[in-house]
Amino acid sequence: MGRKNATEYVGIRRSLLELLRRNGASPLKLPPLKKLAERYNVTAPTVMRAVNDLIDEGYLTKRKGGGTVSTGSAGRWNRVKIFGIVNANGMQAFDVSFFWQLNSAFALELTGRDPQVFCTANLYLESPSCLSGAVKNDNLAGLLLLGVSPRILEEAEKLHDDGLPAISAFRESETISCCPHLDDEAVQRKEQTLVLKRLAREGCRSVLVCESDMPDFWQKQEALMRRVNSRLKSPLELTFVRVGARTTTKSCRGFADGIEGTIDAVMLYGPISPPVYESISRTFPQDTCCYVTTQFILPRSVNYSGYVVEYGLDACARNLVDDMLAQVARPRHPHAKYDVQPRLVRYRTR
Repeated sequence: MGRKNATEYVGIRRSLLELLRRNGASPLKLPPLKKLAERYNVTAPTVMRAVNDLIDEGYLTKRKGGGTVSTGSAGRWNRVKIFGIVNANGMQAFDVSFFWQLNSAFALELTGRDPQVFCTANLYLESPSCLSGAVKNDNLAGLLLLGVSPRILEEAEKLHDDGLPAISAFRESETISCCPHLDDEAVQRKEQTLVLKRLAREGCRSVLVCESDMPDFWQKQEALMRRVNSRLKSPLELTFVRVGARTTTKSCRGFADGIEGTIDAVMLYGPISPPVYESISRTFPQDTCCYVTTQFILPRSVNYSGYVVEYGLDACARNLVDDMLAQVARPRHPHAKYDVQPRLVRYRTR
């Protein structure tokens, strides 16, 4: 289902549930699908999906002889809550793996708590200032801010100050319950200490760090990694190479020519294309080198054997959803900051 159809489906579902709620315990007969499609200015299949889902969930029932009517359980409609997910700047999110993993973890955690709780597809905002209108139009019970931009966070903080429940994952806030961004220095220090100590225990001495092509970001990361490394009992030899801009097999040829000596470990950081990864793994075979990457960069389309840094998304989602539901139950629930605990796991693609 495309973004447009998903948005239409959520809007129709919300409208029908609100209609049933207002009607209370009295059975309500819905107009024919064609009439509903005309009313909402959408296709009949989109309306049919929303109606069929409400039938499956017991909100509506097919009447003998034709027609669809409400089941009359007015109390259930009053419990329905819809929460909005917002990614990045509210528009197109290009880091697909990162946001898909975030959305999945938080949506599953929230909707798994109560069958009357739903999440929207990602809210699409023409600008951050449209957030307030989207909350009002969709009658949202709260916001899940997942890796949002500072401008989106600023608008959400205003709504939260007015009483709207909200949580922020991977973007810190002074007023909304949150967990820090993965680029936060404290999180990065934990991660790099964890990785470098593990490589040292594995007997590695020389490490090749393959970075994406983001000079400003990686200048800070390199400096931090060198500081962390210098504090180890036996510091490792670190070699940094930027390979993110290479996207074809041809462009990867010779990139390792200037690397001297034996490489014991390879760290893959930042988006790296399959041709780049294949070239690296041919030059530094996985049976002789220890590989490390993160769960958001893991090249699932190629063979990979090594360590993966995981960031505890399930634990983050559990803590923040607990907080969100506490806000719903108790307005002005005090905000809190939750930690991110990176961990290393062994991984092998099948």
